[in-house]
Amino acid sequence: VGDQWRAPTRLHARLTRWPVLRALLGRGIVVLAGDGLIAVDPQASAGDRALAQELVDAENDDRRVLETTVLSIADAGPQATRRLRAELALARDELAGEAGARRPQR
Repeated sequence: VGDQWRAPTRLHARLTRWPVLRALLGRGIVVLAGDGLIAVDPQASAGDRALAQELVDAENDDRRVLETTVLSIADAGPQATRRLRAELALARDELAGEAGARRPQR
């Protein structure tokens, strides 16, 4: 807008979502699901699960779309695609871990 830079819609949504997501990760309501994705902990209360599910779905959708966009632009081959996805998953899990995320208890 004017001279002010604005993040693309999906990136802006993720920036806006992060403080709430970080709090849910820290409280254990949202947990690591593997492949750089997140999930609502099935052990969380019904109210917490209801509160977090829409946010988790939106975040995972944005992660998948942004990953696919980068891979499409890069026109990456199968080996590069596997490596990029593995590195993205690792980086996402590390960032979530810094926010206090954990794996769900079985």
